[in-house]
Amino acid sequence: MYFGAYFFMILSVAQGMALIIGYGRLHYLGFSVPVLVGGLTVSALTCRLAYIFAEMGGVSLMPWVSVDAWVENSQTNAGLVSTFLETRPLLGAGLVLLSLVLAFLLAGMVTWVSAKPALGLEPVYLAIFSYTLPSFFANLSLMFVSLSGGHNGVFVPDVFAYVTPGREVLFLAVSGLVALLVSLLSKRMVRRLADRSDAGFDRAVLFFGGGIIGAIGGLYSLRYLFVVQANYSQLFWGWWPLLMLVFAGFGRGRRLLASAFMVQLLRLFVVYMKDMITGFIFFPVAYLESLLLGLFMILGLLIYQKRLDVSTV
Repeated sequence: MYFGAYFFMILSVAQGMALIIGYGRLHYLGFSVPVLVGGLTVSALTCRLAYIFAEMGGVSLMPWVSVDAWVENSQTNAGLVSTFLETRPLLGAGLVLLSLVLAFLLAGMVTWVSAKPALGLEPVYLAIFSYTLPSFFANLSLMFVSLSGGHNGVFVPDVFAYVTPGREVLFLAVSGLVALLVSLLSKRMVRRLADRSDAGFDRAVLFFGGGIIGAIGGLYSLRYLFVVQANYSQLFWGWWPLLMLVFAGFGRGRRLLASAFMVQLLRLFVVYMKDMITGFIFFPVAYLESLLLGLFMILGLLIYQKRLDVSTV
């Protein structure tokens, strides 16, 4: 269940990145930003809406209005609201749809606004911008504890509480459906706008691609019932999907699907075989994942560059 749900989510992120890089013509790499925006949408808006609906339904929650109470009582309040949602499937489904739509709109807007100054930068400055932008948003989210819970994070009510016995299966189906919709909508958008070359096309694609990534950030928060900035790092939501794109030749469709599957399989192999791998290396196994990422990134870029050279000849 974990492999399937995370695979569909990371595949959707890679598809959003393919739109931004391939069709939006923006080669900056701050893709953990829209994912973080999607997560903050759930913690800052969905949680509060769920609390309000629960209190309207007669549930007595612990104090949650102040910043300290918002963080300290989040686990208890999230549990109470989850119990409240067990008998209200329509409300739970409505919160899911609202979260995805809001995350899409907010992340799309943030991506478009943050990308505007990057479009005219030289490659060196664009690289600096790519590294600093995720750190800036990460620190910004930690400053506003009322949004993200700061370093401690906040618990999220279970909007799928009405299907407790089969929650993992349902979430797998939902994440797969989202990935399918992303693929169909992005193909339709590309077909309609491929012949356009004006700046408006760039803006539309940047907004749409960033919105896709943001919606996945919201879905990820609803899956793990917890929002903390550390879960939206550039490593997991920027570099690994980029590696998938590299081995797919920055293309889409079946090639990206196969590339995403193989890269995710490699990552899971390292995670689940770490006890065996430890005996063959002289450094902590936690570093191995990043080392393999860098090694395969270089290999993939060399292969892709060779393809470019052959195609130009």
